[in-house]
Amino acid sequence: KVPSASSFEEIEILREAYYEFTGSFNFKSNASSATSVVVLLQKKSTYGTWATIASSSLPFERGVQTWSQTIVFPVFTQKFKQGDKLRVVLKKGEGAAQMSGAKIAYEPSNPEDVTMNIRLTRLRNEGETYDD
Repeated sequence: KVPSASSFEEIEILREAYYEFTGSFNFKSNASSATSVVVLLQKKSTYGTWATIASSSLPFERGVQTWSQTIVFPVFTQKFKQGDKLRVVLKKGEGAAQMSGAKIAYEPSNPEDVTMNIRLTRLRNEGETYDD
């Protein structure tokens, strides 16, 4: 379930089951130095806080300022409960190798700078049929 009152920011699980998540994330970079970008899949239980449950990263060098970059998120399977919420966060990497001038180009007035394609598939529970 995606909230209808706001833009796509989170997904609410409506049925307890195992789910398979995968996706790809495209963005433009204006990095002035070597950097990396990290995609985080985060979960929030009914009364919990956001916690990272899976991630993927893409390191790259200087000279890619105007090129489109793509991160592919590998298939990830996890059991979620009814009411759990999921969100995807795209952020600059961390660590000693991150240059101070490196950043991700994303300006909300230019929504084409970041595109996301995700797939969340509910897997059948044991004993469940396609009629359930």
